[in-house]
Amino acid sequence: MTEYNYDDGQFYPIFILVLAAILTLPATYSAIIPSKDLENTAPRIRSDYKPEHADMVEGLKKKQKRKERKIKRLLFSAFGWGVMAWMIWLILVTARTTPQIWDPYSVLGVSRSASEKDIKSHYRELSKTQHPDKAKLDPSKNQTMDDINEHWVEITKAFKALT
Repeated sequence: MTEYNYDDGQFYPIFILVLAAILTLPATYSAIIPSKDLENTAPRIRSDYKPEHADMVEGLKKKQKRKERKIKRLLFSAFGWGVMAWMIWLILVTARTTPQIWDPYSVLGVSRSASEKDIKSHYRELSKTQHPDKAKLDPSKNQTMDDINEHWVEITKAFKALT
């Protein structure tokens, strides 16, 4: 069974950064420069009755709501900017993985100028020590039989590619 690995973990900070920016930038803008039409968006029940100090009470209520909205937006913006800073730091610190070109010469441990006869003799020498039936597990390297088999498959592929 073939396992596919499309993302090796280096792209999720970019994804989170973009999402945080999409949410944080408008929230920051609306916190710094609030809209004046915000109070008029909610429907109100119209009535002719007015208490004695209704205009003062209404003004204080609007002022309190604006203050609460601004505090919420500023907290959300601060959190968003913190997430964006953290993702930028992760992007800068995380090492980029670059795909390596498979080199059969380095797998076998022979020079590029080696003849086919040298490659075959070196392969036979490797088979005496690296073949899964003859290789010994090394507990200090935390080796398993699967690791030894995979290494032997790589050696065999390299040998077949060069001969």
